[in-house]
Amino acid sequence: MIRVITVDDHPVVRRGLKQIIAAEQDMQVVGEAENAREAIHVIHQTACDAVVLDITLPDASGLDVLSRLRSEHPTLPVPPPIFNEPILLFQWTQ
Repeated sequence: MIRVITVDDHPVVRRGLKQIIAAEQDMQVVGEAENAREAIHVIHQTACDAVVLDITLPDASGLDVLSRLRSEHPTLPVPPPIFNEPILLFQWTQ
């Protein structure tokens, strides 16, 4: 079973991700967070195999969270962040 934590400040996005992940037989959401501070706490307290991370969080950049996760949990898979702004996607790929 793949244990996933979702991080997004929009409850509807977290619910949607949870539904999509729940539809997979080998995946489950084991935690969620709505901001960077909560994300770091949940990730430290909850055993997980992957994190789905929004780039625009209210208290810090998702990139800051990603950087911290990469240094503290180098083997934890984190897909490319979810971008709300097309310009951010362009800047990320440059």
